[in-house]
Amino acid sequence: MAEILDHIDSILIFPLAGRAREDVRTGVRTTNFKRRTLIAYEIDESSGALVVNVLGVFHGGQDWESALGEAQGDPEGDQ
Repeated sequence: MAEILDHIDSILIFPLAGRAREDVRTGVRTTNFKRRTLIAYEIDESSGALVVNVLGVFHGGQDWESALGEAQGDPEGDQ
């Protein structure tokens, strides 16, 4: 668990290094941890400071695209 938290902390150093996934949800970026774990996050700079909001940590082929699509109320997320 500590390794995942360290990886999430590293996102703050290079927040744009993750892959943009605008097709899933506006503003979502993803990064992988140890091949089978995906971390989905968004960057918020509206307050003038860089804030990284982790939307979810998904492991082993979980359907993260549907989970995030439903969280936004995206009708395509129900497919």
